[in-house]
Amino acid sequence: MKKVSILLVIFLILPAVVFASYSDFQIVGVTVYSNLKGDSYAKVTVRNISSGSRIIGSGDFVGIFADGAERRGSGSSSVSVNPGETDTVMVEFGNYKWPLESVKLSI
Repeated sequence: MKKVSILLVIFLILPAVVFASYSDFQIVGVTVYSNLKGDSYAKVTVRNISSGSRIIGSGDFVGIFADGAERRGSGSSSVSVNPGETDTVMVEFGNYKWPLESVKLSI
């Protein structure tokens, strides 16, 4: 009786989308929102300047407040952006006593 060896090859197929690095995105526009309760949000429009699709999310942004404090964005919103395209992300920065003034990339 002959022994037969079977070679099993398992292929792991990963999506073509990669998470962003700092040089993959450019902020095109920011609109900041703060209310009297202290809740702070920003609508951030970004352009993917890399050669492949990338994912960018709320945690990839830092909000800068009127007193100079910085807070990383929270929430679960993220978008996949194709090369050369722009998209908009709503980013929540939580409750803070000073108003939100600007936003920058943290990746």
